[in-house]
Amino acid sequence: MKDVKNAVGDELRRAIRDRGLTVDAAAKQLGVSRQAFHSYLNGSSLMRPARLDRAVEMWDLHLKIDKTIFGKLAFQKVKAKGFSAIQMSLWDALDSITQDDLKITVRRVGSSLRVAVHIQIPA
Repeated sequence: MKDVKNAVGDELRRAIRDRGLTVDAAAKQLGVSRQAFHSYLNGSSLMRPARLDRAVEMWDLHLKIDKTIFGKLAFQKVKAKGFSAIQMSLWDALDSITQDDLKITVRRVGSSLRVAVHIQIPA
């Protein structure tokens, strides 16, 4: 989760710098307090999915997590052509993860422990 928080903070800093916004002005546009916006910038909290959707749409954010870049389409529901179903957004997929979808293994390797976390996101 820390990588996501840092990616959001990095993109928010880029967005306000590129647009010449102050933190106060950006917070007002997003509809949050200055303190909340600062917590997003420094990665101490992550905004809720609906607010992140708004920020992504408003400022065209592209979150870089590891080597993957998530843009607007990753955070929005998109109606697939020829289908009546709505494509699951990244946030819906993350919100739908249950304890049964997680597989955590701990293995001793020499004098250290190797922890592996596997998440199966339901389609």
